[in-house]
Amino acid sequence: MEVPNVQTVDVIPDLARGKTTIQTAPIGIYVDTTGVNATRPVNNLGLLSTRGIKYADLIIGTEATEQTNEKYLKLSKDLIAPYNDMIFTGSRDKGLRRWQIYSSSLTWMAKAVQNKDTQVIENLYLVKVPYTVWVGQQSHTR
Repeated sequence: MEVPNVQTVDVIPDLARGKTTIQTAPIGIYVDTTGVNATRPVNNLGLLSTRGIKYADLIIGTEATEQTNEKYLKLSKDLIAPYNDMIFTGSRDKGLRRWQIYSSSLTWMAKAVQNKDTQVIENLYLVKVPYTVWVGQQSHTR
């Protein structure tokens, strides 16, 4: 089944691989991935730097995964464009210096490939976390 604003991919590029450790920021923005109930980015986030806030969280919802059985999804540029505008303007003029991007779900990982200079998202992926991560490689029964 095809999901709007989402492309299925067979492989995640090396740039998007790797484990991440997450420390939460004082502020987080949620991204609805359906494209239907779109959340809106927040304007003027760079002004938070005057209050000592230097980074923010971008929390990626997994709504798009409910429409498919695929394990690897790439979110469309159209879906992330409004958030890229928010990131770019929030980072400009020494505002928010870093964006932590992660999934809202325990069973899906969100991985972003970001421009090192502007923090803008170049590609954003959702990857299904295998159940073996939680139960181990072998199933044990008694």
